[in-house]
Amino acid sequence: MTINNTINLKNIIFILLAIVFGSCSSLKIMKTENTSILALTATTSYLGGTGNGMIITLKNIETGEKYEAKKLSHFSSYCIVQNLKPGKYRVEKIVLDTGGNKFSNWSESVQQYFGEIEIEGNQKYYLGTFKGKVKIKFKNAISIQLENQIVPEKLKAVLKEQGTGWAEEEFKLIETVNREELIIY
Repeated sequence: MTINNTINLKNIIFILLAIVFGSCSSLKIMKTENTSILALTATTSYLGGTGNGMIITLKNIETGEKYEAKKLSHFSSYCIVQNLKPGKYRVEKIVLDTGGNKFSNWSESVQQYFGEIEIEGNQKYYLGTFKGKVKIKFKNAISIQLENQIVPEKLKAVLKEQGTGWAEEEFKLIETVNREELIIY
């Protein structure tokens, strides 16, 4: 192997590693004046695989503004909706990552499941920890269910480590989520 080929191979490996590690970068969370954040945790098991995260889209009932959750990192089960202005919201859409597939639902059943969410300024909210699993009796269906509303210590630590401005305040729990399961097709 010549020196040029060795240098080119090293450059290619460096570029590939930069792409891989760059895609694993984490979400930067910042506190802005009179806005809030909403966090949730979700994991899914589907046909032998596992997935992390549930992307929700919140819609302000009065203004129509939409806010979409972002995962803390590509492989994270933690999702954050940032810069929520005070007001009343509905979950308009959810996208559930199952590791290989994505299931989404934007039907009225999503709005009923999550209920109306009221957001005040300068607060941290926790929607809950959700578990998704395949519905054996239904073809291409997965169900999610609220497992608990205990804020994971790791999520608290991430907010503190990033210096987001949210380190000291406790999370407020969202009590509107239906405890029954929600089927997603």
